Amino acid sequence: MNTYVTVTQKGQMTIPKEIRDSLGINLYEKVKIVKEKDHLKVFPTTDILGLAGKFNIKNKTSVLKAREAIQNEYSRK
Repeated sequence: MNTYVTVTQKGQMTIPKEIRDSLGINLYEKVKIVKEKDHLKVFPTTDILGLAGKFNIKNKTSVLKAREAIQNEYSRK
């Protein structure tokens, strides 16, 4: 699939919706851009924050309590 896009004054480009959909790129997700010799490659990627809410948690603990437990249980050497 080939398409042309315009680079804005701020250096931004819009990936057309049909391409985003075909690659599974959703709104506000990050993509990886790799510079080759004379072109760019764009890859969908998973950001750790994008995983929030995707897992069913049996024992729900607040983030603050979990962090406190980790700090109390483990020490840095």
